[in-house]
Amino acid sequence: MNEINAMTTRGAVEQWFIQVKDMMIISMTDVIEKSFEAYPKMKRNDRVLNRWSQSVLTISMTYWIYEVEEALNEKGLSGLKEYLAQCENQVRFFDFRREQR
Repeated sequence: MNEINAMTTRGAVEQWFIQVKDMMIISMTDVIEKSFEAYPKMKRNDRVLNRWSQSVLTISMTYWIYEVEEALNEKGLSGLKEYLAQCENQVRFFDFRREQR
């Protein structure tokens, strides 16, 4: 990974900000890719509490879309109702009492 070096910009703050932005994009892309791979392997509590919130939100929305389409394609409206119940259970049984970071 490249390092950001303020000295190479010779006082051009805009160039430094561009370097910072580019590194943020690289970093978030890496985190989101790793989160996507880990999603089906981790329990919901672990996913939510041990990952960056931006990656949790992005990957959760991606999988939600996939799972809704899968439920509709396999069982139609009844599949969607089953998936709704599954989502409600995930929220209902989420352990909010876990130690905060």
